[in-house]
Amino acid sequence: MSHCEAVDSNRKQKARRVPAKTYSLRNGSNRNNFFQCNESFNVQDSNSSTSGGRGPSSAKFKPSGNKLSEDELTRCGAVKLPSGAYSLNGMELSKEELDFVLENALPQESSSDSASSCSAGNLHAGGNKRSNNKALTPKKLSRNSNNASAKQVKFRTNPSTPTEKVLAQFTKEILDASVSDEKEEPCSICLSPCHEKSCYETAKQSARDLVGCVSFSLCGHTFHTCCLLMLVPVNSSSISCPNCKTIHGVLTGTQPVGGTMTVGRVPDSLPGYPDAQTIIVSYSFPRGVQGPEHPNPGQPYKLVSFPRVGYFPDTPKGNKVLSLLREAFNRRLIFTVGTSATTGTRDCVVWNGIHHKTETTNYGGHGYPDPNYLDNVIMELAAVGVTDDS
Repeated sequence: MSHCEAVDSNRKQKARRVPAKTYSLRNGSNRNNFFQCNESFNVQDSNSSTSGGRGPSSAKFKPSGNKLSEDELTRCGAVKLPSGAYSLNGMELSKEELDFVLENALPQESSSDSASSCSAGNLHAGGNKRSNNKALTPKKLSRNSNNASAKQVKFRTNPSTPTEKVLAQFTKEILDASVSDEKEEPCSICLSPCHEKSCYETAKQSARDLVGCVSFSLCGHTFHTCCLLMLVPVNSSSISCPNCKTIHGVLTGTQPVGGTMTVGRVPDSLPGYPDAQTIIVSYSFPRGVQGPEHPNPGQPYKLVSFPRVGYFPDTPKGNKVLSLLREAFNRRLIFTVGTSATTGTRDCVVWNGIHHKTETTNYGGHGYPDPNYLDNVIMELAAVGVTDDS
């Protein structure tokens, strides 16, 4: 092979290029308009191909003027070449072109031969994502800034429903939700980031300024306003945090109204408490219909095995439990309307999670002795906000 042939062969090898890669670029004049940019850096309007049957139009990009530091470029995967240009995913770009790509690139599925994805602040040589890049993350939130910066005025200054009153009283608005933190936890109700719009938000809620994000005043956990709205019970004066179960306000239940709680004492002792008398608590309800907080509003509820009775030892701790049970009954927490666990009958008045000993002995498994019972009931009452301090 002659010297000229060898030089010509080397030139052909150098002329080979990596297959062209495309990026979705946002037009600075219209954020709803997107372009594709090939390695020759002509941009094609991806929307124009669907209007009027015309093919895509080409135009040169317009630099934004924003300059990125060398450190930011390195973290984004750009490699500086000896010529002063930069290499990114097989594209040789000038500094001005690279700044434009990194600022405006949006996520895009790549071709099958190159499993690369491109997003602002997450570009990496070879097409892989970097999870530890923090340089450009605030850019991605600009499209959500209108929703995130919304002011919650109407429902806070003039709540029109008990639900709005609860949210206004026990939450506070997050004013600056337009910039996210990598450590930010998503809303545990809709599983979307809190700086983004919730999928449950409706026009009716937006009209009442039930938009954006809020945090609880006690525990500080953050949620979308419209997501929390779904968790506030009808006519409730409280709300519990879905994450940590912290109760904000005084929790009230769905026990039918009009019931009575009667307390009596007998000289007999319970197994395990030989030196104490027995406290007998009796519950009864009149016949009635279900309210809006029940499964079938307007339908009658059934009273099965009423009056119901519970037994407690007449000891200091037993009397403490009795006092807490009185408070829980007044807050409508002892019973609710649902399906009977023993008979399967629907629309019955049933126990609501605060266990009672309905037998004096353990013949049926619901009596004494049970040395841990009183402590367990105190914890069950505390879980619904009924304590000595409340």
